Amino acid sequence: MKSKFGISKNVDFAKAVTEALGGVSNPIGLVYICPYEMIESVGNELTNRFPGVPVLGTGGICYYNDTIDDKHLQIMAVTGGAKMTAGVIKHIRRAPLSEIYTLEKSVQEVGAGADNTICLEFCPYNEEVATSTLNVVLEKHKISLIGGSIFDVPEGKDPLVFVNGQVYKDTLGYMMIKNTEGKVHMFKENIYAPTDNPVHIATKVDLNKRELCCLDGRPAAQVYSEETGVPVNQVCDNVFVNPFGRVVGDEVYIASMKEPGTNGGLINYKKIYENDAISILSVLDYREVAEETKRNIRSKVSNPSCMISFNCCFRYLFFNSENYTIEYLKNMATVAPNFGYIAGGEQYLNQHVNQTMVCAVFD
Repeated sequence: MKSKFGISKNVDFAKAVTEALGGVSNPIGLVYICPYEMIESVGNELTNRFPGVPVLGTGGICYYNDTIDDKHLQIMAVTGGAKMTAGVIKHIRRAPLSEIYTLEKSVQEVGAGADNTICLEFCPYNEEVATSTLNVVLEKHKISLIGGSIFDVPEGKDPLVFVNGQVYKDTLGYMMIKNTEGKVHMFKENIYAPTDNPVHIATKVDLNKRELCCLDGRPAAQVYSEETGVPVNQVCDNVFVNPFGRVVGDEVYIASMKEPGTNGGLINYKKIYENDAISILSVLDYREVAEETKRNIRSKVSNPSCMISFNCCFRYLFFNSENYTIEYLKNMATVAPNFGYIAGGEQYLNQHVNQTMVCAVFD
């Protein structure tokens, strides 16, 4: 797949679009990230310049290789070797299944294949329901899901997506991307792992609040405190060091603590279900983890053309506190040109996760 990436610091949206496009005149599809107040104007400008070309955009913190910020426009323009179509799943807070026919139509439009197509999405909230809804179609066609929860929304404002000439709220926006020149390879990076301590069982939860009430029949915060030595009233402050992990076979899906709940419960950014196996994770040598990720990608993708990635905002904040963010992004950019988004949570295959990096690497 052929693509071109650009950034503009111009505050005039039309000039910013011209600069970020860098001379691209015949794109197959466009994905952009920009400041919140520019979402609609940038989207309209792209739609007007390239009628019929699928466009997907949102606001927040974006990076290309080691250039990262939330104040400027960044565009990924796919220019060859791909088929693309964009769409929306509305009513994401209430009844998204009513919109699922649009996703099936998109699959048919690109002629999606099992190992050459991804569904890239930006989701405002209700991620577990959104992931399950999308996979009603995607799993049937063996299409991989990758996406991020919209992050860095101004206080009092709604998360927005722009798709094909219109800005939406309460809506998931997606882009179906088929690589016609090779495969698309999926990867996930965790910098946390279970310790030698016993795995716990979630015995009481409140799914509506995303609250883990009890582990092994006892208040979750108390169990966490006893295992880590962190005082009960400081558990949520320890999320960068020891988040929760939902253990499913050999996989671990991270759930970040958000705030204290009631009676010793803990409200999280990911739903934990009753009878889930839960481990309290510990942080690994993140530099070595990044090297292993690079080795893994290179062993499976001999000639990558580009990478689309999502990094959790908590990883971003943790790496900032360790003065590691730019080093990490430079390191990953040695694998392939890397266009990415700092997300409030990540969607990967059939899971919504926290504190994770997920990426799609294109031949």
